[in-house]
Amino acid sequence: MDGCFACPIRCKKVCKFDEPFKVEPEYGGPEYETLAAFGSDCGINDLKAIVKANERCNAYSLDTISCGSTIAFAMECSRRVISL
Repeated sequence: MDGCFACPIRCKKVCKFDEPFKVEPEYGGPEYETLAAFGSDCGINDLKAIVKANERCNAYSLDTISCGSTIAFAMECSRRVISL
């Protein structure tokens, strides 16, 4: 956990790893809702993949919750179309 400058709460999560892909700590770690949107909603149980998705969203200034939910919706639509 880390915090913004002069903030006593220190609620920012920090994640860094190099394998299987590099994740930079300055983008922070995923929040609870992001874990749900990119994790269980998309059927992903790899924490490192979720952290990487969080990093990419933050790098491109995308809302992680909306992005994960939109991807999960597209995956569900694709699954239903294929099963027809």
